[in-house]
Amino acid sequence: MEENSIKDKKRFVCANAFYEGREYYYCLKKIPSYNWTMLFLVSADHVATNTMDMVNSIIRTFALVAACAFTILCSGFFVWYRSRRTRAMYEFELRTNERLSEVNQELEKAKKAAEEAFHIAEEANQSKSRFLSNMSHDMRTPMNAIVGFTTLLDNESKNPEKVQEYTKKIAFSSQHLLGLINDVLDMSKIEAGKMKLTLEEENMDEIIENIDALVRPQMVLRRQKFEIIVELLKMEGAECTVCENGQLAVETFTASEENTINLILMDVQMPVMNGYEAMKAIRSSGHPMAETIPIIAMTANAFVEDIHDALDAGMDAYVAKPVDMKVLKETVAQVIGGRS
Repeated sequence: MEENSIKDKKRFVCANAFYEGREYYYCLKKIPSYNWTMLFLVSADHVATNTMDMVNSIIRTFALVAACAFTILCSGFFVWYRSRRTRAMYEFELRTNERLSEVNQELEKAKKAAEEAFHIAEEANQSKSRFLSNMSHDMRTPMNAIVGFTTLLDNESKNPEKVQEYTKKIAFSSQHLLGLINDVLDMSKIEAGKMKLTLEEENMDEIIENIDALVRPQMVLRRQKFEIIVELLKMEGAECTVCENGQLAVETFTASEENTINLILMDVQMPVMNGYEAMKAIRSSGHPMAETIPIIAMTANAFVEDIHDALDAGMDAYVAKPVDMKVLKETVAQVIGGRS
């Protein structure tokens, strides 16, 4: 009854049958309005062929869909991978650039540190050279006094007053020279890191007195340096006019009559105007003897470069201090002889 109800509900019946050795599929369809029954008969081979075609079509469609899906998947994966790779490369380049920037900054800092160290070392060397040059000049000043007063002492050996005066000045110059030597030793200790400093309360009056005691002897020695050269030259029969600075030397020469000054002994280190500046001012002064007057440089700086600097500046000759009268006389004779 269930089967009939299904049959009545569907109103058709399907089954298979064999006829003359061949299998057929048939369907019975009842048409109620006309009281007819319609028969559909189809060969099983035909059904199988169409079924295979349909299956193949479905397989092909599925394969095509699968291929399209795979292609889309592969394309999506490629795009994703490329995007990820591009982002990874971008992040790698970003990190690399950041690291390079840090390295460049470190190199720049190292470069600046090296440059600063080089400048510090260069300034230290220049300071040391200036110190040695100044110290050489300062040490030669009392040595000049000692040598000069010794020469004067030999010539005035029968004059007790002169002997006592020159002996005191030699002792004073010797003490000054000893102080300079101690300063050099102190500088050596400072450079070697062996100088020890202590913080103590000091009396300002005593500090001023010490500074005065340090500066005053240098002023005295400078005056003595003139007292010595003049005395030595007088012993050789020369008449001298002493000028305390370069400006006075220029004014004295330009105000002089022609042939009243035969030679200029030019101290290189002078106040107001140094020896090189005074020499140039004399040469360009327009005085009748401005271009012919012999000018001999005198300085305690006895380095080779100092000699070259003096000659390159236009000096006719160079005499180092302390003054050796024999060398001075020979130099004067050569300069005057060359001019004549």
